[in-house]
Amino acid sequence: PHGVDLMQADGLDHLGSNTNRGDAGDAYPGSASNTLFDDTTNPNSKGYNGQSSNVVVQLTSGNGDPITANMSACWPLPTHTSHAPANGDNDTTVTLHVYGGGFVKGAGVELIQGGTVLAAPSVTWVGKDYVIAEDIDLNGAPGGNYDVVVTNPCDGAVVDAIGFHVNDVGLGVPVQVPDRFALRQNYPNPFNPVTIIPFDIKERAAATLTIYNLRGQVVRTLVDRVLTAKSYAVEWDGRNDAGARVSSGVYFYKLVAGEFQDVRKLVLMK
Repeated sequence: PHGVDLMQADGLDHLGSNTNRGDAGDAYPGSASNTLFDDTTNPNSKGYNGQSSNVVVQLTSGNGDPITANMSACWPLPTHTSHAPANGDNDTTVTLHVYGGGFVKGAGVELIQGGTVLAAPSVTWVGKDYVIAEDIDLNGAPGGNYDVVVTNPCDGAVVDAIGFHVNDVGLGVPVQVPDRFALRQNYPNPFNPVTIIPFDIKERAAATLTIYNLRGQVVRTLVDRVLTAKSYAVEWDGRNDAGARVSSGVYFYKLVAGEFQDVRKLVLMK
């Protein structure tokens, strides 16, 4: 099958290189009494590009009939390049867009600070480079910096240390409530690669904040949930809903909150 290779216990690869038809050192445990096959052995279980496969074969018998072994495997470790947003208030939920590589369907996303673990109840696998961690509950969470942890099945995890900040809005200081709904100009503008879109919510309302191209097609939905009354600042990293970077040009962003709606223009330059 694709991705599977035949290895000899002495690591000389005579069969693969067609040097000979095999010798006494090829079969496990072979002349070197090699009973372990993993990332550290010769031969090893790494891929052709040197990446760990997490495959381990440990013989529990000698060379005989039958041969018995313990075998285990797991997905390779993922990588992390960026995520958005980078912060959220502890009186709401947040949806985290995570970009990187090697993400596996079934991966989990958590925000971790000491003993506090905020896990995404649902993670949408868009592809190996992009997952969406939906509705992470920040309500009542301690304020401060959190690690962003993405875990593939079998516990292969990548950590972005202090990659997310929880804003503590429960310190007894009243939150200033805007006196009107407003969509404000993004900054910086033009931008590359990230811009901030500020807006004000006068009262609790179902809200959407959406990016459109010049054809009126939806490029990215940044907000689609009920928001409490306060001022917000949402980050856009120039990617569409599929996680791909969009081309340079003029885009529009639209806020709809209750009966309020407004549209503004932004420019992405590369």
